[in-house]
This record gives sequence, structure tokens and C-alpha cells, in this order.
Amino acid sequence: MIEFHSICFTYPNGVQALKDVDLYVEKGEFVFLVGSTGSGKSSILKMIYREIIPTSGDIYVNDRDITDMKRSQVPEFRRTLGVVFQDFKLIPYKTVYENIAYALEVTGVKSKDIKPKVEKALGLVNLADKAKRFPHEISGGEQQRTSIARAIVGDPIILVADEPTGNLDPESSWDIMELLDKINKNGTTIIMATHNRDIVDVMKKRVILVDNGQIVSDKEKGEYFPNLKK
Repeated sequence: MIEFHSICFTYPNGVQALKDVDLYVEKGEFVFLVGSTGSGKSSILKMIYREIIPTSGDIYVNDRDITDMKRSQVPEFRRTLGVVFQDFKLIPYKTVYENIAYALEVTGVKSKDIKPKVEKALGLVNLADKAKRFPHEISGGEQQRTSIARAIVGDPIILVADEPTGNLDPESSWDIMELLDKINKNGTTIIMATHNRDIVDVMKKRVILVDNGQIVSDKEKGEYFPNLKK
């Protein structure tokens, strides 16, 4: 599903973000990426949805080599993915419904097919009653559920989440994790970066620890331990 082979990445300023990373994520897995700020977690996620390209090494997503993918092929590839961010990235002048629908509109989905897809996504995240609200009229947890609905409305095979609970209170954070767990159990592969120790320790999913640009631990049903010293 997701394969990193000897991945290295150096930013233009000379900072080496990743060093010889090998990573394999199977279809249907739920994987936590943990580690301190600047450890390389976000760089790994950005490579999965091809925002950045490795300096060396090869990446395969759903058996497709994305390392040398032409720029013109990237939009089509990204339709197979959903991405959720810490800061929601909702369009403030669009309603909840319109924010979700926009993800389909920009990919060319026919108008007649958009409404049922959006309504299905709204139902999944329990926001059908907030469809006509604007982002500033709903809570932070509801905004994040909107962003998740937007990410899954196109039925992606992989959902990438970068600190999706980072701006939320504990109760809202657990609501989001229960939703992500439900999405995963419906068959979507999820890889999520987080600093939330409680969530990682309770959920007992696969945990990959990234430190100084390298994977230093990979545990099935693991726990959060970002202060591991090598």
C-alpha cells in the first residue's frame, strides 16, 4: 500500500529531514507516527501525498511509483488520498456542505453525483444538521469533522492525518479518534502524525517512532515514547 525504500530528503537550506527511511504500511492498517517536533514526521506525510519529493530513494503508493511521477499526473493521484490537517483549512465563506462538495467539484465530479456523496459524508461525521452553517458558526471539533468529511467524500484508499487533534480539547479529540477508527474499520488505510500520548497509548495501534530523520522504533499495538534515547 505504502512503501518507502531508502528515502533521504534534504531541504534547500541544507537541513536533512530524512535519512535512509524504509517504511511499509499494509492496506487497512492504522499507523501512528510519533516523535518530537522536527523529527521528520510531517516530511514523511508530505511525501505520501507528494507535496515534497525525496532527494534519493523510491516511494510506492498503492503499487504506483510516485517518485518520478510527472507533475501532470499528481492531481489524479491525489484523488486516491484524503488529507486532514491540524488547522482544518476550511474555506471561511463556504458552508459545511459547500466545503465538502468543493473537494468533488475541483476533481470534476458530475453535479448530480455530488449531493449523495456529500450527504453520505455528512452522515458519517454526524454533521447533517450543521450542513448550512459556516466554519465560524461551529466548534473546533465540528470544523475538524468537516475537514474529515471533505477528505473522505471521494472515497480515498488512504487517509493522511497531520496532527488532526492538535487544536482540540480532550473531549473533541476523542470524538475525532473514534471517527477515524470507524473510517479505518470501513477499510481506509490511515497514517497519522500526533503528539497526543494518551490517544496513542489507549488505542493500541501500530506506532512508528521517528527521531532525527530516522525510524528508530516500529511496534504493533505500541505506545507513545518520544523521549527514547539512542
